[in-house]
Amino acid sequence: METVAKCLGLGIKGSARVLLHHESYAAGDVVHGHLVLKVTQSIECQGLSMQVEGTEAVKWSEGANHSIRSRHDAFLREPIELEEHVPSIFEPGEYRFRFLYQLDDALPPAFQMTDGFAGAMRDVSARVSYTIRARFSVLGKLSADIETSHDLVVHPPSLCHPVRSLEKSSSGQVRLLSLMKSKGACEVSACMDSDVHISGSILSLRTRVSNYSSRDMHTISVLLYEDLTVELPNRRPNKGTRVVCTQDFPGVVAGQLMDEVLYLPLIDDMSGRPIVPTNSAAFVRWQYRLEVKCRFTFSKSVKVDMPVIILRNVGVPVAPGDGATAVPAMVVVVPGERDENSEQHDGMMWSPSQANAIEDESIIARPIFALPRAVAAT
Repeated sequence: METVAKCLGLGIKGSARVLLHHESYAAGDVVHGHLVLKVTQSIECQGLSMQVEGTEAVKWSEGANHSIRSRHDAFLREPIELEEHVPSIFEPGEYRFRFLYQLDDALPPAFQMTDGFAGAMRDVSARVSYTIRARFSVLGKLSADIETSHDLVVHPPSLCHPVRSLEKSSSGQVRLLSLMKSKGACEVSACMDSDVHISGSILSLRTRVSNYSSRDMHTISVLLYEDLTVELPNRRPNKGTRVVCTQDFPGVVAGQLMDEVLYLPLIDDMSGRPIVPTNSAAFVRWQYRLEVKCRFTFSKSVKVDMPVIILRNVGVPVAPGDGATAVPAMVVVVPGERDENSEQHDGMMWSPSQANAIEDESIIARPIFALPRAVAAT
């Protein structure tokens, strides 16, 4: 009956929303927030259910008919306990309840990927998302339940990643159309101080190219490849590769050497945005390879590649430290519109911690009413 009432817009006696202290959280963090209930008419609640959900979904097309297929996995579904007691009867006003939730440090980060391909799978889109849901069960035949949901952004923990230096070299014969007699050899070597790089930064590598052939080199290209793997239950793994970003440099003329530092901005050439960090979930994962390619006209390229790890840029506003003002611990009831000359409730009291409250997004400096079974400020 409450579903019918809600669809018809009947019996809606309030609204709810979730406020979080931060825009995003790292896996392993404690999520702090408030559940806000705004009541417009007196209601009686049977109870409150609040939970966090984590889902991974992948969608793709395959076959000559481009049949659309999808898989879905709900890997997280846990209840969230409020720190204050929830009363069964609510008078008109606004109520706020604190909650805490400990994120598992092994949770995959939230992400969204589109237009990928892996083997026979085309138009691959994948998503990992987290949602906090809350529902007040309202009693009454034509009373709709009050519910809300809020996206929770989870990113990888900002830990020190092990770093190693890399150095690789390769050589090859320069042959016209790969069939004719060799015109000489070409050698290329590349080294980096670190295999770990930050998304959006500029990658640098020391490159040495020896063109012992009698042919001029056309260009030297530095490319970053994304290797995507989609692995679903009861299916063979599908893999695909695409060039994410590239930078071209002048080639080395015949019989000459080059020893320079080459640069590659870690910006996606297609989207113009920073490279998506190396990531892994249950269904999909992607990794990166850096390649230095010496190109000759009508000849096979001589190249060398090495794996690299891309991490997210943690240069975001720092969360308040221990010295920051803490959010007051309270359940607040804001009375509805009243005549300014009307008398205030005898049980009105004030919380001294409300002085630092912020309008809308935090606790508002207003009276706290000691209603039955409601919890006042501490």
